[in-house]
Amino acid sequence: GQFGTINGFRMGRLPPDKDVPWVEINAAWGQACLLLDALIRKCGINLPQYRLLPRGSYSAIQVGGEVLELYSNEGGWGTQYFKKKRWDQAMSSFLCCLKEVTKFLQRDPSMRLPFKIEGDQVAGFSIRMGWQQDERWTKALKFMLTDLKWLIASVESRDPGGG
Repeated sequence: GQFGTINGFRMGRLPPDKDVPWVEINAAWGQACLLLDALIRKCGINLPQYRLLPRGSYSAIQVGGEVLELYSNEGGWGTQYFKKKRWDQAMSSFLCCLKEVTKFLQRDPSMRLPFKIEGDQVAGFSIRMGWQQDERWTKALKFMLTDLKWLIASVESRDPGGG
């Protein structure tokens, strides 16, 4: 479909006819945060500058000493500008964290993500909502979730016993 999904929750927005509610997007971010945190723990990866804080629909990522929220809500850009900017930073930091996990796992030369992550972009689409079109942001999220799901398969294929 047009959206990336995780545990049935869609990530992205395509108004006006496919406007995903923020509560669903926030739940999807919570699931993605929990999943990446579980992969980091399972693989024993040390990421000193990042700490994922899976808290359901109110998940966050700690970068250095700053906690950035991985959730948002409805509201205009006027009063929400600084909050949205922090959310963009949180999503970019999550993507950097995902890239670091990928680098760790790429010791195996056969391991390659389906969509390339560069800076705050996945396959050339920015993870930052900013002022871009919802369609481009939605594609970035879909490609990010595809990479995340691919990492699960990669990790599990190395450890079929699950431990």
